[in-house]
Amino acid sequence: MPPILKFIVRRLLAVPITLLVITVVLYGIVMLAPIEARVSLYEPQGASHATQKLCASTS
Repeated sequence: MPPILKFIVRRLLAVPITLLVITVVLYGIVMLAPIEARVSLYEPQGASHATQKLCASTS
């Protein structure tokens, strides 16, 4: 196999592997945050008190 073809094949294999590794690392970092911190990013400002009441009443 010519050297240029080897280079192209290696590059094409390296890109998906690199993207997968980066995705796994970022997912792991996000999962290190407490669930309350992650949820707070999605709820409107001032809704945390109402959410806590709702969670307490359903438990």
